[in-house]
Amino acid sequence: MRISINGPAGWRIVLWIFALILLVFVTVPIWHSVRGHSTKDYWVWYQTGQTVLQGGEIYPDRWHKFPFMYPPPCALFLAPVAAMGQTGLVVVLALVNAAAWICAILFSVRLATGERGRAHLLLYLVPSLIMGAHVWGNFLLGQPSLVLLALMLGAFIALKRKYHWLAGALIAFAAAIKAFPVMAIVYLIYRRYWIAVASLVLTLLLLLIVLPIPFRGAALAKQDLQRW
Repeated sequence: MRISINGPAGWRIVLWIFALILLVFVTVPIWHSVRGHSTKDYWVWYQTGQTVLQGGEIYPDRWHKFPFMYPPPCALFLAPVAAMGQTGLVVVLALVNAAAWICAILFSVRLATGERGRAHLLLYLVPSLIMGAHVWGNFLLGQPSLVLLALMLGAFIALKRKYHWLAGALIAFAAAIKAFPVMAIVYLIYRRYWIAVASLVLTLLLLLIVLPIPFRGAALAKQDLQRW
């Protein structure tokens, strides 16, 4: 019996394999946490979230090493997850990475083809195979690259659908997690997406300046931003 790679049987096989790989990727960091093994950057995220919950200083003074170098809003996002305990945090972040990987696959194919329907199976499969080691590293180390990728791809889909305000907000959220996505503003200005530019700037100001004040207080929020 001959099975077409893009036929229903081929899709079922690939989806089952993908589900198994995703299960392994999610389970391994959780297992490490349960067993008390090294949890890589998950430990940093947990400690940072706990620091926010306890009202401590996220960033030390200039004479000490920075364990957490991400923007202040990222620390606020981690706080409610850290309240669930270290293993709870690992579970949530691993599941978020899983969702981000699925979104990144779907969004990238959508941008590449410009079509809403299902594309050829190889368009989903080949990039995932090429980037498999990098994706595994994100799950194992607890890195946010997949989340940033999903947010940026979602922003470009929003631009294509003329939801410019949403595109700017998604880029701002990505920049609030890790600063470098803010460079996309150069592209937005070049293409004259002024609504997206305004949305990016306003959302970023909201996340960097306004959001921390109710949780950290004005003085501590100002110190966090200055030290970062």
